[in-house]
Amino acid sequence: MINFVIAALTATSSVTDIVPANNILPLFRLQKQALPAITVQLVDTQPEQTHDMPMATFTHTVEITVFHEDPSNAWAASVAVRGKLNGADLGGNMKECRFVTQATDVFEITEAFSVTQRYTIFEA
Repeated sequence: MINFVIAALTATSSVTDIVPANNILPLFRLQKQALPAITVQLVDTQPEQTHDMPMATFTHTVEITVFHEDPSNAWAASVAVRGKLNGADLGGNMKECRFVTQATDVFEITEAFSVTQRYTIFEA
């Protein structure tokens, strides 16, 4: 499922101008791996309910984290990610992607900046 998200991000020049396509990764970034990087992780899947009966429609929650040494570039990459994904039809059964929330953080030891975004993706 996250392969649709990764494919969309690696095909978007506004994202890959800041983060190389080979650093857009599923699940996690290895410690000491070169920055910048983006990780994509599926954190929840729920069936949609209709009249108390499950349907063949699912809602997925995905977290995307941008890592960069420079806070302005971390922010710019997160804006590019949101610009690509929010409202997008990702192909296959992934019909709509919606931005939900985001948080920022600083890893002081490595001086890495991160922006983590949460999206809801509807599968039909």
